[in-house]
Amino acid sequence: KIAAFVVVGKKPLSEGMHVIAAHVDSVRIDLKQTPLYADGNMAMLETHYYGGVKRYQWLSQPLQLRGVVIRKDGKRVDVAIGDDPGEPVLVIPDIAVHMSSYVDRKEGEEVLGESLDPIVASMPSRKKGADPYAVEATRLIEKELGISIGDLAASELSLVPAAEVRDVGLDRAIVGGYGQDDRACAYAALWALWDAVSYTH
Repeated sequence: KIAAFVVVGKKPLSEGMHVIAAHVDSVRIDLKQTPLYADGNMAMLETHYYGGVKRYQWLSQPLQLRGVVIRKDGKRVDVAIGDDPGEPVLVIPDIAVHMSSYVDRKEGEEVLGESLDPIVASMPSRKKGADPYAVEATRLIEKELGISIGDLAASELSLVPAAEVRDVGLDRAIVGGYGQDDRACAYAALWALWDAVSYTH
């Protein structure tokens, strides 16, 4: 969650100190602890967003699911689905483009944060009983993640863009990728620390 580095100087602390802080967390959409529900012949995951998300930018975009789940037996399960080109991605559905002008005059600006829920499955289970879409999603979650649906209560799972980091511009002078703005600041701060250590030693 946090890393702290200290360069010990020669003067007493009463004469002052310099503090440099940088963070690497980025805007994201987090899963709630009991996220699974069925709606409109699909299984969805309830979410809440973190940071200054422009909600309309997350619609109909391929998203990967990343994070950690602690199972009831105490085992840690690292989750990363959607990063590899051969893996499925999750998508927050949007209305068809040719219909959007009828329901959204501001081109997505009115998207509610509560509606940023991705599709996790859209095929029904053949088993009878509870909602067939939720049943099938439960089976897939347990199969693909190696957890029980109840284990999600002890999880930290987030949706982030499923896109590779790329060079931007013909001169390749800019890095284009999710979270690069904050991480660039942390990278610069860390190199400043290393340089300071090298200079003083």
